[in-house]
Amino acid sequence: MRVYQCIHKYPPHIPQFENRWGIGNHSTFEEIHDAVLRDGYASVYRLMPPPDRPDDRVFFTVWNYERLQHTWAREHGLTTTNLDEIRLAQIAHIQPDVVYDFSCFVSPSFAAMLRSRFSGLILAWNGFIKEADPPIDPAYDGYVSLHRPFVESWKRRGHNALELQPGIDSDWGRRTLRPFSSRRDDLILYGQLGALFGGRAALARAVMEAAASDGYDFKCYAGVSKQYHRPGGRLARMGIELPFLVKWPDKKLRSLISGSVYGIGLYEAIRDTKAVLNTFGDLNIRFHSNMRVFETIGNGTPLISPKGVYPEGLEEGLDYLSFSSVDDISRIMKSFIYEPDQALAFAETARARVLRNFSKQRQYSEFLNFVSKL
Repeated sequence: MRVYQCIHKYPPHIPQFENRWGIGNHSTFEEIHDAVLRDGYASVYRLMPPPDRPDDRVFFTVWNYERLQHTWAREHGLTTTNLDEIRLAQIAHIQPDVVYDFSCFVSPSFAAMLRSRFSGLILAWNGFIKEADPPIDPAYDGYVSLHRPFVESWKRRGHNALELQPGIDSDWGRRTLRPFSSRRDDLILYGQLGALFGGRAALARAVMEAAASDGYDFKCYAGVSKQYHRPGGRLARMGIELPFLVKWPDKKLRSLISGSVYGIGLYEAIRDTKAVLNTFGDLNIRFHSNMRVFETIGNGTPLISPKGVYPEGLEEGLDYLSFSSVDDISRIMKSFIYEPDQALAFAETARARVLRNFSKQRQYSEFLNFVSKL
């Protein structure tokens, strides 16, 4: 089986990535693409054929990362810089059996464009929870999500759908975990703040205040879309920002937020903290799963996550610790700080469990089984 898997970029990641790997105008497509894979962007979503499928191939690309895709086009004799046209050319060149599109909510017209030129299977992944029922596009042959209510909604409306949880690279399991006493940070939160994540911002503010009074440090690596008072918005568009004209986030919340981290930078931040605080989007209340669950546990750091329903294979108290209040978070943090050996043992056991229950081989096998029935 040949799969073309494409995902979109998060713009703040690209400068970090290129600086880390020395990527520039001199770089070849192979050099940039190899760095993307080694950097681990969206690693838990990337399909990886197991050893018993030696002839299978997965071409993974960040379709709107301009330097990557323009370099591919140039090396293949194309003059276009249109990113959709380059995707179509890559698919024609690779001739996959399946196109696995992670950007149906970013580039909603692409599937219809592709369907007019491609007779193979086109699958949409959607875990962006901005509505109760995810959209339908007749150009897709099936749908994939880690969010069970989406899968149930698609099936209820007569469409092929698969619940596919992330997979953890076995390389993470071979890393020696850092002792908790030498980890730089106590507690971090990472992700997006703002629209659809207002609850996360409120929790970050409450934990910041609790951490200050309960004796642990708290950092927030987050992407935010600032809101300005009217004059501030005009100035910001000119590259001038005056803090007193920023409406949101306010001064206290801004003092907490550091820039977003991705890829290896993110994984290193996870490995160097005693715990990661997890939250979900404002509409994500019936079922709990996200990248953060698997990135955190897979990198050997305890996850503190809201009470709720999680995927089969994850157990509260064994794989993660749950909270219902900020007091619960502080209680857990105090135990990690005062009992670091027990905290490390918990992290090691949890990592071993998720490596077994959410392996790359399992992820690929479930995807292959779904595709074979379409």
